[in-house]
Amino acid sequence: MKVALHYARLNEPEIQELVFESYNHLKEWVSNKLNELNDFVVLFTWDINDNIKIDELTHYEIFVTLGYGFIEHNLINDEEMLDDISIKRFHIQEYESYEDAYKVALDMRETSPLCYNK
Repeated sequence: MKVALHYARLNEPEIQELVFESYNHLKEWVSNKLNELNDFVVLFTWDINDNIKIDELTHYEIFVTLGYGFIEHNLINDEEMLDDISIKRFHIQEYESYEDAYKVALDMRETSPLCYNK
């Protein structure tokens, strides 16, 4: 099953869509990113399903972490998650700081009633 990754590389304005033939190919790509210098913050999420219009995307969870180690060891290797056939699109965005990444994560959650204090 093909899986897509929307990838925003640090300091590049274009978001790339990378299509992988399988989850294993995505895992290999993430593993290769570990070999690069990871002195930036990464935001990682995935869409719940593929049947939502782009302006109504609902992200399952949003993770903000330093580099790619967390993504590889805790998420990409999670066989239960990868067996969920509704997950077909992942998002990885690189930022210079936690501040920038958390601002985007907060924006992604704005539709939630738990986004802000009452």
